Amino acid sequence: MSAKPGDREVRREIYIEAEIVDADPVPGGVFRLAERGGMQIEGRFVEVVPYSKVVYTWGGIVGVEPGQSTVEFLLEPRDNGTLVRLRHYNLPALSVDAHDQEWALGGLPKLKAVAEGRDPGGLCLSSQGR
Repeated sequence: MSAKPGDREVRREIYIEAEIVDADPVPGGVFRLAERGGMQIEGRFVEVVPYSKVVYTWGGIVGVEPGQSTVEFLLEPRDNGTLVRLRHYNLPALSVDAHDQEWALGGLPKLKAVAEGRDPGGLCLSSQGR
């Protein structure tokens, strides 16, 4: 996580998997991840550059209104693989720690598992392996 005066943000790597996925990856297209009867994340795609960058608004969980914050993924060729960078910004101050923890405990291990060809072990909306 990195912080700038007046603008706290989370920088992490993440993998997304959910029971319900609704995504139209074009600027203005819908971005929605949900668990049946559970949490839901909603937003809109802002920018999509194939194989290098995806930016979308994010919200609906942990004190963030749908579309309130922004997630940016950058993909960079690195040695024999790809470096995935996540920048999550415009989070309310009270939500930064919870998002940081969920990215670290849920997203990063799942991203690593998928990159290694393994089952990520659960849904993205929780750090719990279910």
